[in-house]
Amino acid sequence: NGRFSFSRKMNVGAALAETEFVLLLNDDMEVVSPNWLSDMVGMARLAGVGTVVAQLCYPDGSLQHGGVTVGLEGGRAGHVLKGLPPGNEGYLSYRAATRNVFGVTAACMLVRRALYQEVGGFDEHDYSLAYNDVDFCARVSKQGFRHVYVGHAVLLHYEGATRQRQDRLDEVLHYTAQYGATRDPYWSPHWDASQEAPYPLRAMRRSNKGGEPVFYSHNTQLQGATKVLAELAVHLAGETGSRFYIPEGPVAYRRLDEQFRLMRTAGIVAQADGIAELQHRLREVEAELLAASPSCVFCNTLLSVLVVVAAVRLGLPVVWIIHESEGHDFFDGYAEQIRHYLLPFAMTQADRVVFVSQDCRNRYREYDLASNMLVIRNGSVPADVALLRRDRHMLRRELGLPESGRIALSVGTLCERKAQVRLVELARELECRRMLLDLHFVVLGADSGDYRAQMQAQVDKLGYYRDRFVFHDVVDNPAPFYCAADLFVMTSNREAYPTVLTEALAHGLPVLTTPVEGAADIVFNKALGSIVPFEDIEGWIVALQSWLEGASSAQRASSVAAAAALPAWSQVAQQYRTMLSGILDGSCRALCSALSTVIMPAADGGE
Repeated sequence: NGRFSFSRKMNVGAALAETEFVLLLNDDMEVVSPNWLSDMVGMARLAGVGTVVAQLCYPDGSLQHGGVTVGLEGGRAGHVLKGLPPGNEGYLSYRAATRNVFGVTAACMLVRRALYQEVGGFDEHDYSLAYNDVDFCARVSKQGFRHVYVGHAVLLHYEGATRQRQDRLDEVLHYTAQYGATRDPYWSPHWDASQEAPYPLRAMRRSNKGGEPVFYSHNTQLQGATKVLAELAVHLAGETGSRFYIPEGPVAYRRLDEQFRLMRTAGIVAQADGIAELQHRLREVEAELLAASPSCVFCNTLLSVLVVVAAVRLGLPVVWIIHESEGHDFFDGYAEQIRHYLLPFAMTQADRVVFVSQDCRNRYREYDLASNMLVIRNGSVPADVALLRRDRHMLRRELGLPESGRIALSVGTLCERKAQVRLVELARELECRRMLLDLHFVVLGADSGDYRAQMQAQVDKLGYYRDRFVFHDVVDNPAPFYCAADLFVMTSNREAYPTVLTEALAHGLPVLTTPVEGAADIVFNKALGSIVPFEDIEGWIVALQSWLEGASSAQRASSVAAAAALPAWSQVAQQYRTMLSGILDGSCRALCSALSTVIMPAADGGE
């Protein structure tokens, strides 16, 4: 069909071979261990062995392949120990150990020719380029064979040196649908499933309270982090009845009032807090928790650091969900005791510190000392199918949006961090280039301070695009706006895991975004959008034109399908249930109830 097909190349080669074994070997390999092939053949002759692979390293000596694993976070497949530095043998010497694995890479796969033909070789239809080896190994396993990684047979792999590639979107989606729920029997459920290196997590505290989990939110605004905690609470504790602790102030997110028992808390730290205020807040939170007698405490964002400390001091299981990508710099301007004492204590003593993206986790590496950190990405929101079928012009009329031309939509609180003013800079650059497109910028979100006024002042200085900016206040359900737009744009300086990107894809929009944390996890294929630094204004303009000109029903269908392949909230909640097995159901007795102590300077100069 004119497309490059790795699977067909392998099948043709295997059909022409006349030997007992065939070796699928990439053309970008270099031998390190002289006896590599005899070692592999010796292992392949053992009864029950289906395929064999060598240890594959990058030219710098770091590990590229130590066997294939599946069932990683999001249903991904990966290379065990990928990226392990040279000289590091990994968990239980996994790098050097010859062991059974779920599957092996086709870059260096030894298999009996008869077995290869018996299972039908590689799937040329659904996996012409990507995942053909994982699919093949899964079919071999169904025949009762196992797969072996030989640690002392070493090759260098110049991966991609002779052919650059990106996985085809249709193959990625097909793999997720077919194998996304498959579990690797050689991957312990006690390991972090967000990374390819075995990382054992320590045991959690056990609660003998037998109560319900409680949830602490840093605010009640209609914002990403608050929506994430509410979604998790519904999936873990049911539609009603959960205690949801919030700070004083109006409740802007109406779902909280409708679905939870709202309780006020003093546990959210403020910039104005000194030592005395922090000590007072800590005592109040401990009293709250003693009265609630929860089975587990869920805390949201860095601002709930005191709640984490209180739960640890009382011996309660605590899960801390971190959304901030700033690291400890987030607490600049707060009492120094938070950054220097409370934050390190909470990071190392919480039962689980959950980050919403790997990039976010990397910002806190200095605290990764207690085997309690992992990544669980936020769930994706399903598309509103009825809205997707609506006439877009009618939708625009109902929403009060321009009915003609293209719409580039931005969703999020108007603030410096999200940097929506960059849209004005983009419009100004388009004017300078005399690129007067039939394009409107719709900015949907609550104002933060006077940011909208500042942005409007910049819009007023434009020429052609001055009347093509539409500002709209935040709404509970932004789905109609997604369905009415042609392109989603995000200009943020920092994010952790921008759920607005999953919402945009779910409603058929291509995405143009800055390379913030988590963006590459969501826009995982070039068919879904473009990730371009805003400093590359030329790249932004090229991508903008390309997506506006290429918008089609087929492209929208690809975005919707891709969003459906991202982990749904039901899957995310299951990851939390697995992590909290025996705690949420109250089946385990307490293992410890001793109070923990955090030492910090007191208001009187003592400790």
